[in-house]
Amino acid sequence: MKVGATQVVTWGSSERRQPVGPGFDSHFHVDRGFTKAPARSLDRVLSAKVDPQVPIDLKGGCVVFCDPANFPSRAQVQDISRRPGFKVAVGIHPKHAGNVGESHVCQLKQIVDHPCVAALGEVGLDFPAKIPIPQQVKLLEECLNVAPRNKPVVLHIRPRGQVAEQIDEDYEFAFKVVRSIQLHCFSGGEGIKRMVGGVS
Repeated sequence: MKVGATQVVTWGSSERRQPVGPGFDSHFHVDRGFTKAPARSLDRVLSAKVDPQVPIDLKGGCVVFCDPANFPSRAQVQDISRRPGFKVAVGIHPKHAGNVGESHVCQLKQIVDHPCVAALGEVGLDFPAKIPIPQQVKLLEECLNVAPRNKPVVLHIRPRGQVAEQIDEDYEFAFKVVRSIQLHCFSGGEGIKRMVGGVS
């Protein structure tokens, strides 16, 4: 079953709730967390049986791929970007820093260079994490170095407490090379807030 981008269906009750208004999902995945296997298809995600707490009239969204094992094909990128209101972002999540290599970064460059890919992301630092912060920083630098300067970056920033202040400096280079940033999962320190203030 195909579901149009503006349809919202709620399940689990006999009464269909009315959408509260139009909405744009700025960050959602079809590459992970969808039952036991990646959805791989926007149609499959949009036709899923869900019961949202707040139903909306979905007008579009940014479809994020950040698992190298499930990077989108050129055809998939083109299919999503042809849909009114939908954009594609591709990156490597920091949790993969321990098991990605040069070939994954090269593959990322090829995909992000595609004119239908709107942004790099998500990329960034994640704490607490099993992957040491220096490895995450190295991956973030590699991702930023292969991304076109004219594309925004979906920046994952999830440090905690004192660590947030300590790793603010790890983000300084990102704010020097990136023109537009979307903060995702933000729980950073005051230093990051000041740096964001200088980003157009």
